[in-house]
Amino acid sequence: MAFEVHVCSSVGGAPILERLVDELDGPGRRATMYSLLSMEDYWGAASRLERWRLRGMLYAVYPARFLARFTGRGHPAVRVVTTNPFFMPYLAAIFCRSRHRRVVNLLYDLYPDAMEFAGVLSPKSWAARLLGRITAGAIRRCDATVFLGERLRKYTEQKYGPAPRAMVIPVGADGTPFRDCMPVQATDQTSVTILYCGNMGRLHDYRTIYEALQLVGTQKDSQGSDMDRGRRLEVAIHGNGVGFKKFQALAGADSGDAAWGLTFGENLSGDAWVEQMCDADIALVTMSKGAERVMMPSKAYSALVAGQAILAVCTDDSDLADLVRENECGWVVSPGDVSAMAEVLREIRSDPAGVLQKRQNAFRAGQEKYDLAVVAKKWLDLVNELRGDNPKA
Repeated sequence: MAFEVHVCSSVGGAPILERLVDELDGPGRRATMYSLLSMEDYWGAASRLERWRLRGMLYAVYPARFLARFTGRGHPAVRVVTTNPFFMPYLAAIFCRSRHRRVVNLLYDLYPDAMEFAGVLSPKSWAARLLGRITAGAIRRCDATVFLGERLRKYTEQKYGPAPRAMVIPVGADGTPFRDCMPVQATDQTSVTILYCGNMGRLHDYRTIYEALQLVGTQKDSQGSDMDRGRRLEVAIHGNGVGFKKFQALAGADSGDAAWGLTFGENLSGDAWVEQMCDADIALVTMSKGAERVMMPSKAYSALVAGQAILAVCTDDSDLADLVRENECGWVVSPGDVSAMAEVLREIRSDPAGVLQKRQNAFRAGQEKYDLAVVAKKWLDLVNELRGDNPKA
């Protein structure tokens, strides 16, 4: 009888989860993805009515179908349940866990803290307290909790209590489409591309780079000469979300001066996304101050496997900053430090060789350490450990 591994998330089709399932499937194991909606369904909700319908599917239909599918007897299994929606690991631990069926809490976002940070919930409100109890209950009841970074683990366990098993496993990325994207020279000697791809919500900083761009090409030295000689910066923002709309409104019709250009576009997917990721020199990855306690942007790993240096807007005491420094693959700028960002942009414009070195470091780290074939080995160790255990039901 094959041992089952179910990776469960309300929205399926994400390349990261699909590749993880492929890697976990093997001799003596049958790995499958369980979801309700596709990525196209999720991103395609444009009208208010469609978005309300989507919320109903995520918060009511998916939990009901999940419980109907996994409650009761079944084959020995490990179920990896993402916090999408946030309460699913808690429900799975209560209704779907037994001696032979283990539940792993894959903690993507620390939901109560993220809602408080975004100003949606007051920290002392009854809703925040309820969400906190659900989060703590999931950590306590699940057989294991997987965190996306060491600093996230420490903060979460200090606030919500220790997990029976706590593992740090990076999200990783599918490096297969980018195996031939090793940077060997600057893609363009006259310009350098900074790319942002994905959701830009309330927890993302966009003002720091925008205000720094205003300085680039405008400052003069003591003799009145341009201080910002170098390649033109092409900043391309592809995404959606509240932050994306605010950034676009802030920029207005301003596409930049001779030193830089700023463009906005829809989310990229498929071949278009792969092409843009290979062509871009630098990935912009941002977090507002305080967001380091609740998230680790997965787009950083996609940037690494594609050979992009990372321009990280985040605090020094974050998992993202640790990733950049450890692999010498980019720059770290604190949110709101506009002058420091301007200095980094000047360096990027004037030092093609330095940018190339950071890109090559990024590519090696991505393909050798964060490709899902490597990350899946840690997951397999956890699955095998849970499979051999005999915890109390």
